[in-house]
Amino acid sequence: MKISMLTGMVLLLCTIGVSAQTLSPDLISSSGDHYTYGGGSLSWSLGEGITETVQNQNVIMNQGFQQSWNAPFVVSQVINIPSGWSMFSTYIDPGVDSIPVVLSQIVNDVVIVKNGLGLIYWPIYGVNTIGEIIKGEGYQINAAQATVLEIFGSQITPEITPLIMPQGWSLIGYLRQTPADVELMTSPILSSIKIVKNEMGQVYWPQYSLNLIGDMLPGKGYQINLFNPETLVYPANAALVKTSGLQIAETRFYRPIKYTSNNMTVGLPVTAFDVLPEIGDELAIYNQQGIMVGAAVFNGSMMAIPIWGADDWSNKDDYLNSDEAFVVKHYHYLSGKEELLAIESWDVGDGLYGINEIAIAGNIKHTNIFSSITEMLTCRNYPNPFKDQTVIEFYLPETADVKVEVLNMLGMVTDVLASREFSSGTNKLIFRTAKYNSGTFLYRVSTKSATVTNYMTIVK
Repeated sequence: MKISMLTGMVLLLCTIGVSAQTLSPDLISSSGDHYTYGGGSLSWSLGEGITETVQNQNVIMNQGFQQSWNAPFVVSQVINIPSGWSMFSTYIDPGVDSIPVVLSQIVNDVVIVKNGLGLIYWPIYGVNTIGEIIKGEGYQINAAQATVLEIFGSQITPEITPLIMPQGWSLIGYLRQTPADVELMTSPILSSIKIVKNEMGQVYWPQYSLNLIGDMLPGKGYQINLFNPETLVYPANAALVKTSGLQIAETRFYRPIKYTSNNMTVGLPVTAFDVLPEIGDELAIYNQQGIMVGAAVFNGSMMAIPIWGADDWSNKDDYLNSDEAFVVKHYHYLSGKEELLAIESWDVGDGLYGINEIAIAGNIKHTNIFSSITEMLTCRNYPNPFKDQTVIEFYLPETADVKVEVLNMLGMVTDVLASREFSSGTNKLIFRTAKYNSGTFLYRVSTKSATVTNYMTIVK
């Protein structure tokens, strides 16, 4: 019996990508034969039948002789990497742990990779401060296009591989081969969990009995914020564990957003609303440029809306910047109208964006201020927040009569800044705050055919 490559037998017997630990006896041939495959070739010549079996990770050739190799199974994990930002992890120990080696097959698609400490692998510049892939850790990755990563090596045994996590934020991996409910998987450290987030910003929030993640998935990474340092050990792959069965309703009116490398969680408890939205209504959050930065469907319980911040790989006007005030709107599914909501108080946070921050509304009031939905009329103000004055800028597709008003949070008009004809294109007005105290106000830009309303915050 001849083997052209030592690893050939291992690769032949353990179909790549399959993680089984034993195989039933299988008749290869009753006489001589030859087999060629991607990893090499296998040839034998015998005058009688031969059976090969894999037992306890040893190769046994029986029929009058046997040969054993103490060679581990070579298995693989296929991980789908979407375009843009996502998080990944692996249940494979690749042996050679250098991150450039592990990602070598998709290096042309990798923009940058980050670990939980903010260290990076930036292939275009030859920068690698991450070093090696660590068992049990998760990683953020920005891909130029959707790609597939296949990692080869030996399978990690989850029940003997502890995840050691610090207090505060870290990125963890999922070491099991099958999905399982995030509540069950993290239950041993429940008392220390502040919040868990997936790559889409959806949360598991024990304090509010809120699970919008559902199942932890093989190949995915997760952000976790702990009150105390902890060590987590996943159940064995053979353990019978439940899945959540959770299905998150997708927004219909608000378009999907392209994720960045950072986000924030905005909690909207049902007890905070003056009038509850209808099931199926959608709530969205906008930046000061009038661009939607996060949205979710109301299902009758507390909402946790992820909102996304700008980074070095995004247009800063398309997302939220640090300390930028954000605007909450309510899309009424039955009427097809979008109404501005006033957050009159916050139980946690202050209504300004911060990376990985949490804001929880204390009192939410419907303003009865509706915007006609149009992409032709846009407005913003800058700076925001501001002290003495701000510039209100609006774009008109054509010359039109325009009214620009300032309103308080009750919807009462406090100033009319302009009511006249403006030319097509970008127009600007200055709003001065001499007679105003600190607080959040609205400004409304309206034409005969469209109206847009936004927030502005005065800080004195």
